[in-house]
Amino acid sequence: MKKIMCFCMCILTVFICMSCSGRVEEFVPEYETELTAGATDLKGAEIIFGWDTGRNGSTLGYIEDTDFGDLASERVKDVESRYNCKISFVNQDSIGSRAYVSAISGTYQYDAIAQATFGLVNYMRASAFQDLVPLQGLDVFDETKWGSRYMRISTMFDGSIYGIIPAALPMRTFDSEVNIIAVNEDYVAAVQETDPRDYFENGEWNWDTFEHCLLNFAQTNNSNEYVYSFTSGFGGFSRDLGLCNGNTFVTFKDDGSYELGYFTPSAIDAYNRCYDWFYGSFSSYVTDEYLPELFAGGGAVMYYTNTNKLFATTDSLSFQLENIGIVPVPCGPNAKDPFDYKTSYASGAYTVCIPLTSRDAEITSLVLDGLFEAFPGYETKESIIEYLTRYYFNDVRDSEFMVEITTGPHTLYHDHHHGMSTMFDQIPNGGVAATVESYKSAIYDAAEEYVISMYETLNEYNDRFHE
Repeated sequence: MKKIMCFCMCILTVFICMSCSGRVEEFVPEYETELTAGATDLKGAEIIFGWDTGRNGSTLGYIEDTDFGDLASERVKDVESRYNCKISFVNQDSIGSRAYVSAISGTYQYDAIAQATFGLVNYMRASAFQDLVPLQGLDVFDETKWGSRYMRISTMFDGSIYGIIPAALPMRTFDSEVNIIAVNEDYVAAVQETDPRDYFENGEWNWDTFEHCLLNFAQTNNSNEYVYSFTSGFGGFSRDLGLCNGNTFVTFKDDGSYELGYFTPSAIDAYNRCYDWFYGSFSSYVTDEYLPELFAGGGAVMYYTNTNKLFATTDSLSFQLENIGIVPVPCGPNAKDPFDYKTSYASGAYTVCIPLTSRDAEITSLVLDGLFEAFPGYETKESIIEYLTRYYFNDVRDSEFMVEITTGPHTLYHDHHHGMSTMFDQIPNGGVAATVESYKSAIYDAAEEYVISMYETLNEYNDRFHE
């Protein structure tokens, strides 16, 4: 109870500070800020970069004594030399929260921060960070350098864009929480069944071929242990299945109203089909638990997960299984075409923001632009695909799909906060029709308050994005 009271007092103090200060005081920079000169001498000033401890690695998120770790260290030294400055990385947990408290109280703590958007969405909405659109130091609309617009929806609000993802650096977008189906390819080959990647490549990855996999992948192995065809939590998979049946998160209408794709008839059809797979005629082939250890241990052939589980650390799935393939959630009969798949994402890893109390946002943006240029030898999409195939996948199709799903319009932001996931998690308990009806009003209210402005901001700037 004491901890709860202490926490509440801290929050109250923060909001008192915010109401008293009225606005964040402008900081006077300690260095020259002429961006037009082609080079900027920061006179040895220190740039403080807050780096969330949940983002693995030592420099720019890369592990020490690796090829990328060495390239990252060299990049930092190069930028320090170019601008006569020192870049200091402060590794702390909850960086977004710390930067928010600092900004609304008008105190300087960081010039820039990096954290997954899962821990930033509320703070960006509160205008604690710099709108990046007007800054000269970086082109926020360059998708090759700063990430797909669809992967950055969660950084957009009320006409502003608050975050960038260093997409030009290898791997910095792939470990975001983008949902896919991972496949144990060695097992598929052993039971002599059609590879889901072949179905997908041939435009045949749909509900019927997925059911065929459910029926035929399950086996009793040589150790007399049962191997499930598929392991997944029901909630997220049912949501993506609904999107893959011809839906998107929000459709804006000419009269100013909008429709959420979670409640269309085709989405309801998908939830019912999913319910049958998990709890009806296919239930003996499926386990409704989110069990990475089951998949990694050979107890399931397919696993619905996010790419963070594949790439984030040295004990990720790609390091535990020799031959993993990846495919999207299968398309339903209402999809526009066989490749009209969708995936929801809850968090963009390594999202970079500039707090309002950064000493000079223009200079900070210039330094960020230099830090996150592509590494030598990894300037093209082809070079990244080659790298993924060499170190993570045995088949180039997986590498190509990984790039496609994180750069194209298939990715839709889903707000995992604010109760918007609860409906999908409760369907197994209450049934499809009753659960959807009981949560519809609350989800529309949450979307109106927290998410619709994100998609409106995307539409506002849609024509300005480029590669």
